[in-house]
Amino acid sequence: MAEGMCPLVSFTTITRFRGIISCLVISVAYVASLYVFKSPYPRDHPKTIKQRFRSVFIVSLLSPFYVWLWSDGTLGQNALSLWQFLGIRLESIIIAVLFPLLLTVILFTGPIVLLYVNKELTNVKSFIEYPSSWVNAISLRNYLVLIFTMLLRDYSLVKTLRMFGLMHFGYTTVFGGYSAFLFLRTGKLTHPNVVFDCHLIGPVICHTFCNFMGFPVIDQIPSSKYPRFISASFLAGLILFLVLALPLTNPTWYNSIYYQQQLVR
Repeated sequence: MAEGMCPLVSFTTITRFRGIISCLVISVAYVASLYVFKSPYPRDHPKTIKQRFRSVFIVSLLSPFYVWLWSDGTLGQNALSLWQFLGIRLESIIIAVLFPLLLTVILFTGPIVLLYVNKELTNVKSFIEYPSSWVNAISLRNYLVLIFTMLLRDYSLVKTLRMFGLMHFGYTTVFGGYSAFLFLRTGKLTHPNVVFDCHLIGPVICHTFCNFMGFPVIDQIPSSKYPRFISASFLAGLILFLVLALPLTNPTWYNSIYYQQQLVR
């Protein structure tokens, strides 16, 4: 996206305290928006879901403006367009999609093998071949709207790395933390507390895949047909993931030559 279509911003004067406050405000606003309009219907009722769609979209649309308000009054060093700061850019986008997704699939080698052994991959095939089976309010919420708006909310902020875990709970903390890792590795850090020029698309797609797969059901391994083989596939996937995590997310491949690796620990 052309820089002329979006104002240039910089955040060289942001402090850790201001970063934490900005994270808390927008996160609270996101959650609060879900309860502004009380629905008489259950959580998974289409009317409730559509109402919440509208609420979170409003917060998500306001988030970029909120980020702009926190920017420097006078442009400092490392100024970028607001779109770039939000992670919405086309540069190196194919690599930013393929490599993180490949890494995520490798991590889920064990669960995928387990699905195959249990002959449950046919369900996944039907899910892909027949969009009408999943294009519904619940699926759109779980696999698209929720993830995109949450990630846009989280990463469009002047993000301090230590704050991410406070915004997510349960196993989604793991998926969310992994998405944060991808977001940082496909971008560059030019300030100790601020993330610049990252890709949003990779974390969105990988987080969607993680939500689709769910947390690995390790307790099914002992009762499976080939427990040793499946256990080995789980272990192999984890080892390969740990070995390939940094090479497949090498920041220089994403046009991020100024990435300071010492900041991500």
